[in-house]
Amino acid sequence: STGTLTGYLNGVKFSTTGGVGRTYGHNPVELGNISGERLHDNSTSNNNMPFYGVIDDVKVWDGVLLAGTIAAAYRDGWGLIGRWKLDEAGGTTAVDSSGIGNDGAYWNGAAPAAGGPYSGAGARAAAFNGSSQQIGVTSVASYDTTDEAISVAAWVRFNTATADQTQQQYIIQRDNWGAKKGFVLMVDQPYSDSVLFRVYNGTTYADAAWTDSGILADEWHHLVGTFNGTTVNLYVDGELKASTPFVATLAPYATGNVTIGNQLAGRIFDARLYNRALLNSEIARIYGLVGWWKLDDASGSTAVDSSLAGKNGTYTGGVTLNQTGPKSGLSAAEFDGSDGHVALPTYYEGFGEGFSMSVWANPTAANSWARFLELSRGTDNNNLLLARDGTTADLAGVVRDGSLGGWRSVNASNAITNDAWHHYAVTVDSTGAAILYVDGTSVGSATIGTPSDVARTLNYIGRSVYSADAYYEGKMYDVRLFNRPMTVDEVATAYSAGRSLGVRIVKWIEIQ
Repeated sequence: STGTLTGYLNGVKFSTTGGVGRTYGHNPVELGNISGERLHDNSTSNNNMPFYGVIDDVKVWDGVLLAGTIAAAYRDGWGLIGRWKLDEAGGTTAVDSSGIGNDGAYWNGAAPAAGGPYSGAGARAAAFNGSSQQIGVTSVASYDTTDEAISVAAWVRFNTATADQTQQQYIIQRDNWGAKKGFVLMVDQPYSDSVLFRVYNGTTYADAAWTDSGILADEWHHLVGTFNGTTVNLYVDGELKASTPFVATLAPYATGNVTIGNQLAGRIFDARLYNRALLNSEIARIYGLVGWWKLDDASGSTAVDSSLAGKNGTYTGGVTLNQTGPKSGLSAAEFDGSDGHVALPTYYEGFGEGFSMSVWANPTAANSWARFLELSRGTDNNNLLLARDGTTADLAGVVRDGSLGGWRSVNASNAITNDAWHHYAVTVDSTGAAILYVDGTSVGSATIGTPSDVARTLNYIGRSVYSADAYYEGKMYDVRLFNRPMTVDEVATAYSAGRSLGVRIVKWIEIQ
């Protein structure tokens, strides 16, 4: 209404201009044609040309979208036909935030406001008693559009280890066993110690089953099931755990409700339903692990990203590979402190729910403001980092964002030890609450704010974007980046990845 035109790419604003007139009446918009309203590539050609390429999922709204809505549309992906966060503080309605608006209902005493998987945006979840408590979502036509492909996703925490469960526990389902229609994400006890995703074609079914999963009681895990018309896949915590060929057309259970938590004893958070198969990069974004560079590459210039995000980095300058890691059998990368670093790709990631960084490191010098990991758009420009504080032994997690009034940090005194392997991590949640960890133990906390959703184009392991800061000197292994706060269990898991096995004294009491 004020004549401001704004463009977004991958959920992030790239430019804005004023003085734009109102759109005027003309022939209907033709997608890809040379006339009418158009979003184009700013070509300098004097000739208008029809679009050459592929266009998908075009939408038009009769109003201005909020920046957060646009960022969420990119983050959640197209084809989302149901999303029940289950983060209600009370009541009996499970709100559908997918845009379909098909709210569910807490049935038979299923309880909102139980503790969720992570702080901030993930602090609340729904609890179920393993019997009749569940969330029911009445059928709508959108749910019958899954015949070609489907994906389901949810965070789940069981009250009992999967190996000790005595009945099938359904996370999200819309199926009919007798008619062999629909889909289900479940644990299959007592028939097998498996977490599985099952799809039916009207005659038979196929399972992507993770057997002997070893999921323990009271652990939060993120599960995703996908089917693309040829393969059924199951992902757990951002890793592919099972895959089964199945060339078929899914037969929707057209008269059935979507139910969440049927016969499940435990908790569920953020249940999702898509009418397509999610891409690996989207699964990474939904789970939250958007970068995982183990730095254990034996040779070459590529720092492989072991997450599903596919954000491979490039070893640059003085980096020596295949060096001794934090424990026997692990290899690490060694940085020379002069120009050695890993250059990472651009991140369009939205960090509205916070972020986390973690690393195993063995520094050999107290180089000034040496970075473990930094994401940024440049100096004093939307910086996120985990680093040494100056030349001290202090650990710092930093958000540099103009919307927060500048440089905000959480610090821990004398937390960095030279010439020894230790695990360092920072987590920041959607409220801006930050925690620093060393070897899985919290060593500092502060409220530092959450970063803006912008494209971060200058991203490094072992290097600062500020020319006055020194390069990191020493070894590093297993660098991880999340688009949310890591859970306590995830911090412990990352620490365990490099910790030598053996007896560890956790409490000492002298008796005289």
